[in-house]
Amino acid sequence: EDQPFTISVGAFESEQLAERAVTEWQDRGYKAYFEPIVVKRSPAYRVKLWGYSSRQEAESVATTVHRKYKADVVVE
Repeated sequence: EDQPFTISVGAFESEQLAERAVTEWQDRGYKAYFEPIVVKRSPAYRVKLWGYSSRQEAESVATTVHRKYKADVVVE
């Protein structure tokens, strides 16, 4: 089943920090992964929560995550 919506919850300068963040989100009960990105010509790693089948579901979870964990969130 395709679940196309994700929630960005942070970006990190190293793969190790991103891995730690992914583990932290998984420990909180979320499906998480990181992807490499380039910011100002430098490598970075964006952490995302995944598995949301509708924008409405992702927006609802994003609101909860923002309130509970004070995370900056972006639904994609």
